[in-house]
Amino acid sequence: RPQASSTCMAEIERDLGRTLPGVKGPSGENDYFSSPSGQEKLRHVLGAFAAYNPTVGYCQSMNFVAALLILQLHDEEVAFWVLATVVNDVLPHYYHRSLYGLQIDQA
Repeated sequence: RPQASSTCMAEIERDLGRTLPGVKGPSGENDYFSSPSGQEKLRHVLGAFAAYNPTVGYCQSMNFVAALLILQLHDEEVAFWVLATVVNDVLPHYYHRSLYGLQIDQA
């Protein structure tokens, strides 16, 4: 099973506690992504994506998209596949270390 790079995992770990502070979880838990359960789900989805697409890995703000998908879809695997579709097909080049797609749109 592919693993995300240690650099990506360190970046993911750094951003876990910064993700949607104060937002309630799917069962009404306070500050869900500061809890071990919320962080574990987010870590799984982001780590799986970083391993699945090592060219993109993990990029700034991807944690917010993944968190919203987890909250709305209530399923890590479904959240992963929707994230993969968004990053790879809907917004290609936005989630890339160069932020190339974003730079084009801002030009």
